[in-house]
Amino acid sequence: MTGAQCTTTLAAGIAALKNLPRVLAGEGYVDAYAIYGPLNLRVDLWAADLDLLPASLRVLVSVFLLGRRVARDELALVFSNQEIDALISLSILLPEGEKLHTGNMVLLPLLGFLVFAQRPGVNPIAYFGEDSAALALHLMPSRGDVCLDLCTGPGIQALVCSGRASRVIAVDVNPLAAAHAELNVVMNGLEDRV
Repeated sequence: MTGAQCTTTLAAGIAALKNLPRVLAGEGYVDAYAIYGPLNLRVDLWAADLDLLPASLRVLVSVFLLGRRVARDELALVFSNQEIDALISLSILLPEGEKLHTGNMVLLPLLGFLVFAQRPGVNPIAYFGEDSAALALHLMPSRGDVCLDLCTGPGIQALVCSGRASRVIAVDVNPLAAAHAELNVVMNGLEDRV
């Protein structure tokens, strides 16, 4: 692949990533998640009620919340082929045979943001848990403050602080966690602030 082709592929990936919150909100993803309460991790309930959802929303919940493998033509109910290819190029969607999945990432609505975090498990790198949600609810920087988010993980606290702070510095020693945070900052259109 040439440098120009890489640049074009990356630009398409970023455009698809920035469009993801609009698409998911339009399909009712945030509403379906919120039914179980804000900031929830109720995987068992999401799975139990999956058949109650319309087909396009069922696919989104399957792949982004439950981590299931779905066929490309199922994702085509919601995304264009170019958007699917772009999400694959960013390694958000991972091919496995004829199916696509998000690996160990889950996409969570959080206080007006969409956040990719590591699926709950033992020793997570880009951690999101109930304590992360509780801390996010307590953050209240003054308007115009500069905030520092140490051990940012997927950048949840940095995103929340960006709503009031003039600038947020998010750092993590783990490159994978830092990549999750950067992905979330770009997806939520906050590169100028975080």
